[in-house]
Parts: sequence; C-alpha cells; structure tokens
Amino acid sequence: MAAAEAGDDACRLAYGVYAARLSHYLGAYTWLLNGADAIVFTDDIGVNAWQLRERVCANADSLGVILDPVANRSAVGGKTAFVHSPDSRTAILVLPTDEEQVILGEVIEQLRD
Repeated sequence: MAAAEAGDDACRLAYGVYAARLSHYLGAYTWLLNGADAIVFTDDIGVNAWQLRERVCANADSLGVILDPVANRSAVGGKTAFVHSPDSRTAILVLPTDEEQVILGEVIEQLRD
C-alpha cells in the first residue's frame, strides 16, 4: 500500500484489483444474503489500513453500508472499533485477531487428549 500511495504503477494496480475484489464480494454476499448485519475487517490489513476500508465501503450506501470516515481513520492500533455511520443499516467493525493464539490453544487441547 505504501508503494501504491507513492505512485508505483504495478502496486497501484494490484491494490486497486484487491480493493475491487473485496467490494465485489461485499456486494455479492450482501445481495445473496438479502442484507448483512455486520461487515468485519480483520487481520493485519483490515485492522491497520483505514484507506482500504474506506475504498471497499465507498459507494455501498445502497446496500445499507455507510462508513463513518472519522471513526474509520481513528480505528488503528489494534483495538476493536465500530466504524459505521449512525445512518448505516449495517454495522462495520474493525476486529483484531490472534490466529496464532487460537492455533496454540487447539494444539494444547489436542495434546491433553
């Protein structure tokens, strides 16, 4: 993302394709499910990249997805946050995960058996 923002054409293309694919899935699954209760951005890029969240949620207001730009830009640093506008029909969350901790817990559970 830093290289894309710095003007690297290949990185800008890759970032654009990535964001477009996420937007496509957001729209497709919202359509198939006849709405969504929440959209959750997780993992390093979903938690740390307010620009990606902003780009993915852009023009999704017809789906009831309205991002609060101030809350979105403030949601960095690994804390759980709601980043949707009060007018949004769909909650939008930033939710840090710790997959390694979950895997470790599963391994320990298996070793106990």
